[in-house]
Amino acid sequence: MPPVQGNRIDDVIIMAPNSSDPIMERKHSDKNRVPQNGHIPNGAVHLVEITPWPSGTPIQKSSFLCTMKRIIVFLVSLLFFSTLLLLGGDSARVQFHSDLSPKVVRSPVGCYLKTADRQGYFALMEDEELEKRGCERRFPQAVISGTKKGGTTTLKYFLSYHPDVAMATKEMKFFNSNYKKGMDWYKENMPYSTETQVTIEKTPGYFVGHAIPERINSFLPDTKIIIIMRDPVKRAISDFVHMTSKINCRDENKDSRHCARLENKEEYKRSVNDTRTRVNASKEAVVKSLESHEGRQYEIHKTFQESVLFPNGTVKSHNLLIDKGMYIRHLQYWFKTYQPDRMLLLDGETFITDPGPTLIKVEEFLGIRHYFTKDHFYFDEEKHFFCLKKPFRNCMSDSKGRDHPDVSDDVIAKLREFYRPYNEELAKHFNMTTLWSS
Repeated sequence: MPPVQGNRIDDVIIMAPNSSDPIMERKHSDKNRVPQNGHIPNGAVHLVEITPWPSGTPIQKSSFLCTMKRIIVFLVSLLFFSTLLLLGGDSARVQFHSDLSPKVVRSPVGCYLKTADRQGYFALMEDEELEKRGCERRFPQAVISGTKKGGTTTLKYFLSYHPDVAMATKEMKFFNSNYKKGMDWYKENMPYSTETQVTIEKTPGYFVGHAIPERINSFLPDTKIIIIMRDPVKRAISDFVHMTSKINCRDENKDSRHCARLENKEEYKRSVNDTRTRVNASKEAVVKSLESHEGRQYEIHKTFQESVLFPNGTVKSHNLLIDKGMYIRHLQYWFKTYQPDRMLLLDGETFITDPGPTLIKVEEFLGIRHYFTKDHFYFDEEKHFFCLKKPFRNCMSDSKGRDHPDVSDDVIAKLREFYRPYNEELAKHFNMTTLWSS
C-alpha cells in the first residue's frame, strides 16, 4: 500500500484511512496553509476550519455512503489523537511512514518538539504550552564530565531523546572556562525542563581539571556525575584525529561543512587561534596548544607516533593526548569529593558496541524510567556506529566516525604497556574490569 498522507494538528498527523489521497484540508491564513509538499510551517498549530479537499471530480450520489464513512473515521481519529495530546503529552508519539520528509516528524517531549532534522531537533514549544507544562530553566541534576573522545557525545545524543531528560545542547564549559560569567549565566543557558525531568549538561573538559570536582560540588551539592572511559590507546588516536582536524580547518579546509561548524564554536577559536602557537611554519612542525591543565598541554605533530613518543621511544606523558587516558590519575580528585553513589563510571568500549545496557545503567543511576530497548537502535554499516531507529530514524553528524590513521603495532604495544599500571589501578580501586583495563 502506498504511503498515506495527512495533516498535523498540534503535532499529531491525521491520516486519511485506507487511501493514498488526503481528504481534508485545514486552513489558517494564506501563509499558514498546509503546503502540498507536506512541510508544516512553524506556528501552524491551531485548527480553524476543516473542509473537503477538492479532488477535481464531482462526488456522485453512488459514492455518498463511502464518503460519509471516510469522514466519520477521520473524525474519530481526530478525537483519539487529540485525547492523546491532552492526556499523554510526552507519551503521544505517532509512527510515520519512512517516505515522509523527516522535517515533518515531530514528537512532543518535555518542553520541546523533537524532530529527525539534525539541524533543529529541539524546537521549543509555545509560551502557553511551556507554562501549562511547568517548564523553566533549571540547574543540572547530572553532569557528564568526561572523558574527551570517550563516548560523551554519543551518550548525550541518545539521552537527549529520553522523555525524562532535558539535555543541554552545547558544552557549557562553565566550571573550567566560563566560571567568571556567574551562576545566572549558567542557568540561563540550561534547557527548559519540567519538574519530572532530569537536566543534564556535558563538558568532557571537566574531567582533567583537578579543582573542578570541588567547584561543582560547592555550587551544585546534589548533582550526580557521569564519566565514560574507553580504551586509552584508542582514545588517544581519536583525540589526535580530532585535534588534527581542527588544525587542518585553520590551514586548508575552511570551506568544508565540518569546519564551518567548528568556527562557530568558542572551543575551536580558543584552542586553534588564540591559545595555539606554531613553532615552525612547516606542516611537519609541532603544534603546541597552550590549553594547559596543571602544566600539561597538547603536542600535535604530523603523525601520531611523533606526537606521543620521543625519538628514543619513551612516551610523552605530558602530552594531553596521553594524559587524558591516565584515568586513575584524574579520578582520585573526583572520588575525594563525591561518594560512590553520586558517581557512575561507564565503559565506552561496551557502549560503542552495544548502547542499550549502558543506557539502562544510566537510567537506574538517575532514577528515571526504563525507556531504551534494543529496538531503539540500528547499526549504520556505512558510518560504522549505532544510530537511532525510534522514535524515528536519525544519526549523528558526519564528523563522527572519522577515519583513523594507520598506527604501527610497535607504537600500540608501547602505549598499552605504558597504560597498563594505570588501568590495573582503575580496576583495583573502582571495581571496573574491562577488556582494556587488564
